[in-house]
Amino acid sequence: MAFLVVYFVTIYLALLSAHVTTVMARGNYEHTTPFPIFASFFRMLLTFAAVISGFWAFDWYLPILAFVGGGLLVGVTLARNNELLGWLFRAQAVLDVLIVAALCFLISTIWFV
Repeated sequence: MAFLVVYFVTIYLALLSAHVTTVMARGNYEHTTPFPIFASFFRMLLTFAAVISGFWAFDWYLPILAFVGGGLLVGVTLARNNELLGWLFRAQAVLDVLIVAALCFLISTIWFV
């Protein structure tokens, strides 16, 4: 049960970071240094790998629920809070590194344990 909660929270945070990247890029605010760009790239790859791995580790509906529910929660979280969006953009590199570490833990636990 605790592993499932970690899975849901990590998917939510990965979707939150992806949404921040998308919204800020539409406003012509993008990272120009290599580290945040690579961290976002690995976060994106590992998010999809975690969703796909979730189909193997859990019942078929739980990864779908995590992805759709996480997307809806991201929309509710950021819909009325522009200050949070700006803060998350400034802290996105650190957030992406934490998400990549959590996703690596989840995927390695699913595949190798």
